[in-house]
Parts: sequence; structure tokens; C-alpha cells
Amino acid sequence: MAMRYENTLILPPDDCLVGKAIVPKPVDGKMTEALIQYEWLSRYPGKLTQEDILLLTHLVLNDSMPRSKDGYNALRIDFFKKARACLRSSPLVQQYAWNIYFDRRGFASLVSESSIKYKRYMASGGVRKLKAFSGSS
Repeated sequence: MAMRYENTLILPPDDCLVGKAIVPKPVDGKMTEALIQYEWLSRYPGKLTQEDILLLTHLVLNDSMPRSKDGYNALRIDFFKKARACLRSSPLVQQYAWNIYFDRRGFASLVSESSIKYKRYMASGGVRKLKAFSGSS
């Protein structure tokens, strides 16, 4: 299943309840989807695709990280047999106001609205801008 954005900036939806990007926190001492995605994207900017982020989030949430590359590849194939929501529906974007930029190769980076990169991407006619899906829908 190919889920790829290229040269695209995903923006928070108009109904996002926070005005600027905030770092997600654990809830009841547990990692949340938003926090897991934030940590992966913060640690590996420009190194993970949307598919990587979705799968890794699922594996962490379900405490099912494989011990081998073969195991990971098998889980990846199985995971994407089913349709998956893209990062435009991520709570990291919808609720915590982070922007996600996908480069020409489809690798993702977090972008704060106060950053120079954000301003550059917004000014560029060559970067596609897409709003995240509404958090209230």
C-alpha cells in the first residue's frame, strides 16, 4: 500500500484547539499516539516515511516491536493489508498543532509554525499545503 506525500506540508485543521505547536504528554503515564509520533519525528527528522511512522506507532502502542528485520518486514506487509488513515488524521496535527513536511522523497519532518522552515514552505509555490482532517469530524 503506497501512502506517500511528496513536497507537501500538512497543516493543522481550522478547528485545532491550540494556537501553536505543543509537545504531547503521556496520559495516565502511558504513551499516546501523538506522543509516539512526536518522538519518532523528533528523533529521526527526514528519515521516516508516513508508512514508517504509522507502523512504528502501531507497534509501540501494542508493545509488539519485532526483534529482527525479517519480523519487522513481515509485520509491515500484514499491517498495510488493511487500509490505514494517513497522518492528516494524526492527533499530533489535529490536536497539538504540529505541521509535518514531506520532502521530495516522502520523508517526514516536524515543522513548528514559528520556524524559518515553516515560513519558507508557506511562501513556496512548489510546496503543496494540505490541512489536516478536522478533529471534530
